[in-house]
Amino acid sequence: MKQSFDEKFKKIQEKDYNVPSYMGEFNTRSMGEKPKAQNGDLAYILNQMKNKHLSWSLWNYDTQLDNDHPNKDWSPIHYSGLEINSDNIGKKGCYT
Repeated sequence: MKQSFDEKFKKIQEKDYNVPSYMGEFNTRSMGEKPKAQNGDLAYILNQMKNKHLSWSLWNYDTQLDNDHPNKDWSPIHYSGLEINSDNIGKKGCYT
């Protein structure tokens, strides 16, 4: 999964549009034969976006009730870098 996102980051940098970039509606839930999520993938991806100054929004699938999902703790509900119940939008959607 990290490699897939690294390829996306590289394409964004190669375009060099000189405008802010936004990565919308992504997650680490694999679909079909795509790479499977590993522990630490979401933290890695969010750190890369922070370092590359990319804005982002997460698409949350409810994995807590999915017995087949191998990485139940990735969800924003359990991800300590997000404060989803904060009144401060910067804390609600930013990785710190």
